[in-house]
Amino acid sequence: MNSSYPNVIYILGDDHRAEQLGSRGHPLLQTPNLDKLSRQDVQFTNAFCTSPACTPSRTCHYTGQWERKHGINFNSGSSLSPEAWARSFPMRLKEAGYYLGWVGKNHVPAVGGKCGYDSGYFETVFDYWYGNHGHSGFYPKEQCSGGESTGMLALIRR
Repeated sequence: MNSSYPNVIYILGDDHRAEQLGSRGHPLLQTPNLDKLSRQDVQFTNAFCTSPACTPSRTCHYTGQWERKHGINFNSGSSLSPEAWARSFPMRLKEAGYYLGWVGKNHVPAVGGKCGYDSGYFETVFDYWYGNHGHSGFYPKEQCSGGESTGMLALIRR
């Protein structure tokens, strides 16, 4: 691994506003592990959500495009093409030599399938995959009907 390139862990939580951290002064929430990360690393304090639904919002995060540009809507049956995903920031980092891993909820439809979620595409483009395409519990591959899971993207320079 080239030590001149930093390791990257990108954490995207569902419905997680920036001020919902202890380190940002929230009076009730205690987030010691995220607080520690935020003191040591980069925070995106000026980022904002362009869509209130998770599928189009996550697609915006990864492609850097507005929903009206990428065309992915919630429950619409739309999905990203391989060419569109190839221009996403995770794939750009993979092209630069990063080892690309995914843990947790993906919920970005790609390459057809049942609303783009069961195409198997993401399982093939990531070097490590322990994710799922719906709502998940503590173990991402075990589907559950309850709570949300954080999607985590780990990028390690080869």
